[in-house]
Amino acid sequence: MFIKIFFGLICASCVRKISDKTVSFSCTKTGDNVVEKLDYRELVQEIINRHAHEQSEKDMETTEIIFDLERDRYLLLYVGWRDEERIYGCPIHIDIKDGKIWIQRDFTEAGLAHQLVELGVPSSDIVLGFRAPYVRQFTGFAVV
Repeated sequence: MFIKIFFGLICASCVRKISDKTVSFSCTKTGDNVVEKLDYRELVQEIINRHAHEQSEKDMETTEIIFDLERDRYLLLYVGWRDEERIYGCPIHIDIKDGKIWIQRDFTEAGLAHQLVELGVPSSDIVLGFRAPYVRQFTGFAVV
């Protein structure tokens, strides 16, 4: 049985090890080692795309995905009208600054930081930008 992790296939019996910004896999059957460097841009885009496509087909008409690769800003927006009601909201806003992922806004149920950690991003590379700087030291994630 094979599973897809990031952009490669590994057998399901492989062991996953995470250190700094790399993910390494050691296959227990063949002994082969595979090391992949995490691409924060691709991970953030993957998460935002996943959240955008969880919407109903009707809501997809108001969903906008914005990836500013030059400035490393990534947003999920809802913009439009539903009958006479204006729709505008930004449930996800993520920046990448100085090699760290800054979560500026997170209105997801699962929590973006925990999703990133599950994908292999070290908590020391995740900043909860929506929290006051003095509170960040208590979150288990990066302060700056």
